[in-house]
Amino acid sequence: AQIHTDGTIRVTQVDPRNYTAWTEGYFYFDNATLEDIMRELGRWYNLTIRFENTRAMSYHFTFWARRTGSAEETLRLINGLGKVNAVLEDETLTIR
Repeated sequence: AQIHTDGTIRVTQVDPRNYTAWTEGYFYFDNATLEDIMRELGRWYNLTIRFENTRAMSYHFTFWARRTGSAEETLRLINGLGKVNAVLEDETLTIR
């Protein structure tokens, strides 16, 4: 529920997985931009993110992955979506 400055209350249905997946050891992104997904993965795996394909930054995905998995495992899942090619070299993740 949200209370607005004018005193009105707005109740909205939400998917609780957006807020609780991390407690169960998952990344969960629902219709998130690839830029947002990569930002989170970059922080988690301590990687620098570089977009060669800047249009891909605005692609939207719903995506699940285990937080305990390696960066390589997570990237295999992202590459399996068939929209981008994510390549990890040293500590830099490049989106092509």
